[in-house]
Amino acid sequence: MKQHKMKRQTVHLQVEQTQDGYVDKRKIINITRNNIEVKPLAPGQTYLINLRKNTVYGESSVVSSVRVTIDNTIDDQMDVAGVIITNNGSDVHLKWFRNPLCEIYYIKYKLIRHMSCREDQLQSPWQVVATSYTNYTLDLEANSQYELFVAADKTQEVSESMQTLVTVGTLPNTSPLILQQRFRATNESAQLCWHDSPLSCMHMNGFFKNYLVEVIDSQNTTINTYRTEEKKIEITGLLPRTKYKVRVRYVNHLGSNPLIYAEHYFTTKATSFLTAQDLVAYKTSANTVGIRWKILDTNSTITGINIKVQNHVENKSVNITDLTTVQCKAWPSYNKESIYRALLLENQQGYLVQ
Repeated sequence: MKQHKMKRQTVHLQVEQTQDGYVDKRKIINITRNNIEVKPLAPGQTYLINLRKNTVYGESSVVSSVRVTIDNTIDDQMDVAGVIITNNGSDVHLKWFRNPLCEIYYIKYKLIRHMSCREDQLQSPWQVVATSYTNYTLDLEANSQYELFVAADKTQEVSESMQTLVTVGTLPNTSPLILQQRFRATNESAQLCWHDSPLSCMHMNGFFKNYLVEVIDSQNTTINTYRTEEKKIEITGLLPRTKYKVRVRYVNHLGSNPLIYAEHYFTTKATSFLTAQDLVAYKTSANTVGIRWKILDTNSTITGINIKVQNHVENKSVNITDLTTVQCKAWPSYNKESIYRALLLENQQGYLVQ
């Protein structure tokens, strides 16, 4: 009778952890000895460890089970001592004593809050950095509160040497957002509005003081600066039909960042109405009066002139419109228009020219 060769049986471990109603399973295979060390396991957690046997056909059954709870205390021999923290701006330098039992050290830190934000404590997860050295520099967010410690066990979540620190502030690395649709410009002024993004306080890097508004002309020369705590400003004293740009920056308790700003380009409107300056009317003939005046605004786009001649005695007036100006030869700085109206000198009565 032919004998069948028995298939060799192998074993594996199945590690189960139940947390918040969910089961997390790990399988450890290729076990060739009758003992094994299972790590890493979290302190205070309960695990179900099953030893299962299986064949090459994929069959599996539990041989033995054990439920174990990991001690929540910290092994003093694995603790990292002598941790010294030096705060240099947003960079935090740590150094500690070497532990002869440790090959790898774990720096664990988490963000608690941004000091410039009006928010409760954040539920931030622990961040972990592994190093074989006894010193390390963390690049953290400026003006923010952190908790941190150095451990020899990656799963360690508490430590007697845990420290809380607030990083030093720096200049802002964010800018306001200009509301383009609310911008208004006239021939001599501009109205600008802006708002803060929801995340702006996280990048304020300090405590907000005010906004810095800078007005720059086409020659890239700053002609005026304003500081305001409001989210709008009216800029006055501008020239008609002139190109400008305006920049808005945050200012915190350390100052403003010259490299970070919101920018808007605009051109003022041309002057649409002018009142004549130094208006003079004079007789040139029996039925003709000359009028001269100064035009001070050379950027005006006015194409027509309205002149009103009024007789106060007879309460009569004449409007003369759609006239053009010519330069007065006798007075180069003046403009001149000759008006033919017999009405002006009738009965040698007085008239007012406007």
